[in-house]
Amino acid sequence: MLRGEWAEAAKVSGIECVGLVKACSGGEFPVGAKVAALMGGLGRTIHGSYAEYTRVPASNVAIIESDLPWA
Repeated sequence: MLRGEWAEAAKVSGIECVGLVKACSGGEFPVGAKVAALMGGLGRTIHGSYAEYTRVPASNVAIIESDLPWA
């Protein structure tokens, strides 16, 4: 898929992500919340999470509690 050999692939791959909420237009999550998310589409039709910023349907996001470092 990363080599472009998969016919049905979005330009940005990645099917899950973790990070901090930068903005949430619907108000479901506070800015700065630590979250994990599933992108949806399995990297075929929806742009994925291999990016500095991404957007995800709120229904695919969960707030997480962790003291683990990002690395």
